[in-house]
Amino acid sequence: MLTSRWEIIVSEEQPEGQEPKKSGSAIGVGIAIGTGVGAALLAATGEEYWLAIGIAVGAAIGAVASDRRG
Repeated sequence: MLTSRWEIIVSEEQPEGQEPKKSGSAIGVGIAIGTGVGAALLAATGEEYWLAIGIAVGAAIGAVASDRRG
């Protein structure tokens, strides 16, 4: 039976019975969402600091979400 590439990679990296480690992609998603919100507020108000605030808040929320995922 053919196995997928993912199954081969996971079986090589993880001991039997252990789940693969989760990546920190939640931080990236938080930054992306924060950037979008900050850009929308920048467009609405014309104040550039909203972009920086959006990115910072998104990164913080992403870090908390990543930590809760394990």
